Parts: sequence; structure tokens; C-alpha cells
Amino acid sequence: MALAFLFGFVLAGLPSLAIAIIAFVEFILYIIKSGAEFEQTYVLSQRPWFWGRI
Repeated sequence: MALAFLFGFVLAGLPSLAIAIIAFVEFILYIIKSGAEFEQTYVLSQRPWFWGRI
């Protein structure tokens, strides 16, 4: 039972937590940009959203 719980937590809990942290950081980066800076970066340069950072 403990082994099933451990695998369930590792396989379902940790990846979800990592995705949540990345999404939160991206959210903060997007809301602190000015409108002009956001337009220059993501509209005019046609930069991908998240995957352009990696």
C-alpha cells in the first residue's frame, strides 16, 4: 500500500507541481511587462510563448 502511494505521489504529484510552478512564473512575467514591451516581444517578433525561453 505504501509503495502504491509513493508511486502515485511521484508520478502524479511532482510533475503537476512542477508545471504549476512554471505556469506561475510565466504568469508573473507576462503581467509585469508593459503593453508596448509585450507587443514588441510576442506580437511583432512572433516569439513563442513558453518554449521560446528554453
